[in-house]
Amino acid sequence: MPIWNAKKEAIAAYHCVPTKNTANGMLFGYMAIYGTRSRVQPVEVDIMALRHSIELFTELVANSFEYISVHSVHFNTLTDPMQRRAYLASCHCIPPEFAPYQTIEIFGAPTTVPTSRYTEIISALRPFFKKTCLRTSIRGEHLATAGSAGFDSFSMPVQDTPETIDERLAQLVQTGRKISKLGAHTYAFDIRSPETILFAADAGFDWIGGHSVLKPVNAPAHIELYPRANFEAALIPAPAGQPAT
Repeated sequence: MPIWNAKKEAIAAYHCVPTKNTANGMLFGYMAIYGTRSRVQPVEVDIMALRHSIELFTELVANSFEYISVHSVHFNTLTDPMQRRAYLASCHCIPPEFAPYQTIEIFGAPTTVPTSRYTEIISALRPFFKKTCLRTSIRGEHLATAGSAGFDSFSMPVQDTPETIDERLAQLVQTGRKISKLGAHTYAFDIRSPETILFAADAGFDWIGGHSVLKPVNAPAHIELYPRANFEAALIPAPAGQPAT
């Protein structure tokens, strides 16, 4: 999925997430592959997604592409001894020269993880990924212990809807300010309207994504300038009788 760099107004990063389009909407991650099967181990999808995205990265770099690849891994994959060994073994598929272009996002962490645990996990991942990111909620509950662990950035799903928009935008600003004070970058995703994308940009967020406004793609493209005017244009009502773009 494309990620918009709000400061540079460009798309130069892609979040590598399994997706599936269904009659009921888009499915992501484990749901896209296994549906509602409950016995699936997160490590299976984590390894599958990593290997696929690195194979794609290898092919595209050979054709002079350059972009940041963002991978997601479940916290349990990195804390269960057997799953961790399997995942770190798969990380060796990343050539050292690719590491500067790889970011790893950890999700599913409890809010009670001590700082020392986060620091140890970051250390284990650092040889393969230049940047580490922790997914928190829009309220930023993880920041109390993760804030000083050494993460380069924090991500959060926004999931804006007409019913929740006012509350979520206020929380977005508040949490974004806390993260900025830590010296880390901010990544807001699962944004569902161009209004919220512009709001997040004005609030100082560095990276912004949302499949409703930046459509998922099968493969990354060359770095593309993408001015905020594109989102502003989406707010202009279409003339009567013409469909909205």
